[in-house]
Amino acid sequence: MFPLLLLFLPFVYFFFLLLAFQGWEKIPTPIFSSIGSLPTVSIIIAARNEEKNIEKILNDLFRQRYKAAFEIIVVNDRSSDRTELLINLFKDNHSSFPLQIISPVQGNGKKNAISYGVSVAQNEIILATDADCRMGPNWITELTSPFKNKRIKLVFGPVLIKPEGFFGNFQSFELSTLNGIGAVSLASGKPGMINGANMAYRKDVFEKVNGFSGNEHIPSGDDEFLLAKVFEDSPKGIIYVKSPDALVTTPAEKSLSRFVSQRKRWAAKWNKHHNKWPAIIVFIFNIYFLGLWMGIPFGLASAKLFITSFYLKCIGELLFVYEIRKSLKVKTLWIYFIVSSFLYPFYATLMGIVTNFGTYQWKERKYSVKIKP
Repeated sequence: MFPLLLLFLPFVYFFFLLLAFQGWEKIPTPIFSSIGSLPTVSIIIAARNEEKNIEKILNDLFRQRYKAAFEIIVVNDRSSDRTELLINLFKDNHSSFPLQIISPVQGNGKKNAISYGVSVAQNEIILATDADCRMGPNWITELTSPFKNKRIKLVFGPVLIKPEGFFGNFQSFELSTLNGIGAVSLASGKPGMINGANMAYRKDVFEKVNGFSGNEHIPSGDDEFLLAKVFEDSPKGIIYVKSPDALVTTPAEKSLSRFVSQRKRWAAKWNKHHNKWPAIIVFIFNIYFLGLWMGIPFGLASAKLFITSFYLKCIGELLFVYEIRKSLKVKTLWIYFIVSSFLYPFYATLMGIVTNFGTYQWKERKYSVKIKP
């Protein structure tokens, strides 16, 4: 009975991935109507100590082909490097470019910066991204065209890591999965995951749901908590744009310490998630897979069961991740993927423990993983 139960679990996980794969397949590639005018857009970038990245994203935004009015608001979150200087130099060299830099009068942190940017914004649509992101020339058009439909309140798109080497590819595969689960969860009517580096919403909707009110004390979550609020207000008013032109890329973390800090930051909002089931299913199977591997030397698990489980895991994850990356025209290096699939249960289990303790660094600020109410 117990061996049968052990064999049953990998099939459950495979079936879960198969459903996710089918869910992604059913999400249509958007075809936007040429009828109606494009909305005016305010792009908000919360920036803190981004001297290495800010010129790159400003050049990407300068190349945008958007055929309606837009403005770019960089909110300087008390940077101590050359971020402000570089933005002003860019303004001087591109005098007709609709770029402004502002600094909050009080407070700090990303949510505070975004809220201040929204209060200053002059246009109907807020398009939020991060200072270390890159995007193609049709990005604004892809993310904001859905707002021609007045019932659409919030739009989000894909965010992937530009991989370099094994460590970068490992992070890229993980974020591909999170993107897919976020899109499929929305399609199933139970949204949970979204990335604030690529999301747009109506300014009046942000004000209607009181922005980040109620979760200001949580450093991260400017994306998922806002998604939950908008979904509660307008459950049919949210869409995911599955398009390579809507894709935003962000660099991988180079060091292990920064990587762990990032994961701690992501995990800090875990208890506030509305839809935890996808993450719970994945975590249970990772514990199961790790237990099998550790049980083989002691005769507590068979090698055949381990191989069967890994085969089902690898095939299921391969189908899902490959389909996501193919849809977004992102190359996949299979040897990195197979090794990542094997190592992921060890990593996920360890992170599930580590991220519940201690502190983490984000933008040269220190935070505790234990969030006070």
